[in-house]
Formats: sequence, C-alpha cells, structure tokens
Amino acid sequence: MMLSDLALVELASENYRRTEVAGVDAALSRLEVASEGALPEFYRRFVGPFVSRRTGFELLDLYEEGAMSVEGMTRTLRERFGVPKGYLVLTELLGGGVLVWDSSSGAVYGVDFEGGLEDLLAGKLSPTWESFDAFVNFYFG
Repeated sequence: MMLSDLALVELASENYRRTEVAGVDAALSRLEVASEGALPEFYRRFVGPFVSRRTGFELLDLYEEGAMSVEGMTRTLRERFGVPKGYLVLTELLGGGVLVWDSSSGAVYGVDFEGGLEDLLAGKLSPTWESFDAFVNFYFG
C-alpha cells in the first residue's frame, strides 16, 4: 500500500494505530473477501472511524463500532438493498449515498440509491477512484 505523505501525517496519531490484527482477518472472512491487498493492509495498520477534510463521508472502521462499521453497514445493505458479496460499504449513508469498494477490481465507487446501485451491478458506473490507495490518498490528502 502506497500512502502519500499527507495521508501518513493524518494517520500518525496513536489513536489510529491498530494493535490487534486478528479481528481484521476474522471480519474479512465473515464478509467473504480476500485478506490480501490494499484495503486489508490499511485496516491491519489503522483503526477508525476516520474523518476527512475533503469529503463529508466518514470512513468506518472495518469491524469495531458494531453496526457503524464496514462489516455492519455491508451486512445491512446486503440485506436491505441486495449489495452482493465482493462489495464492501466503507461509509455510512450520506445524502442517500455510500462509498463502496469492489474487492475484485479494488476500485471505490460513489453509489447512490436512486439508480447508482443498479448501474454499479450492471457495470455501467465508473469508479470514483481506480484503487483503494487512490481513494485513501484523496481522503486524507
């Protein structure tokens, strides 16, 4: 994972340092996504939630905070809206939309619930960021 200098400065606080990584692997397993790549590496290093000066979205922690976690939001939106396995919901709802990570491509999408989810699933929605690295560097930049 390649973090920009700005992202590293933002994440330097001890408050963001994850000390126990077994929970990350367990959550990824429960969510049925691979435990390798930029997103798993990020969450092995850092614990959220996170705020950004560049967007109103709060980037959730992977599994802590219960329903207000990537795991909790993903499960809720899988049940409520049919978000398929392989996609993780990274944020809570903001203005009727969420940020979603595609585990197969690594891209991050801004998805609304007024046609955006259907477009994502049909392959018609362009990614907002081509990779999780690009998203993180924007988010903390």
